[in-house]
Amino acid sequence: MVNGVHFKDELIIYREDDLTRVFKSSCTHLGCQIRQSGDGNLVCPCHGSRFDYYGKVLNGPANSPLEQAKFEVDKIKNELIIYD
Repeated sequence: MVNGVHFKDELIIYREDDLTRVFKSSCTHLGCQIRQSGDGNLVCPCHGSRFDYYGKVLNGPANSPLEQAKFEVDKIKNELIIYD
């Protein structure tokens, strides 16, 4: 897996060396799809909520972190397995 932020379907995948995080890309404010901003944070285009790569709210109106998706990393196959 390549380091960085990747958007796949309705997920945000963040990878940095041995750290992997997977979030649902719906803003916790009203459900708009999160995008990556020019400064590298995650931003909601509807109302301006901003999140870091750990899903933590940096600015509202969202007051809850991004929802984490359940996943595991298959290190043998170098694959990410995401569960619904």
